[in-house]
Amino acid sequence: MAFKIIAEKCAGCGTCVDACPVNAIEMKDGVAEINESACLSCGACAGSCPVDAVQPE
Repeated sequence: MAFKIIAEKCAGCGTCVDACPVNAIEMKDGVAEINESACLSCGACAGSCPVDAVQPE
């Protein structure tokens, strides 16, 4: 299952960036962005997000 960032909900805290085991998430203009080709779909980012901005697609 792939994950996506809901930009409107993203607080820009970077918690998901730190949680990603393969560094597939980076901050762009204060919003997290997932590199889909690098993502393992492990869900670590979703579990770490304090505002539930990371959702399954």
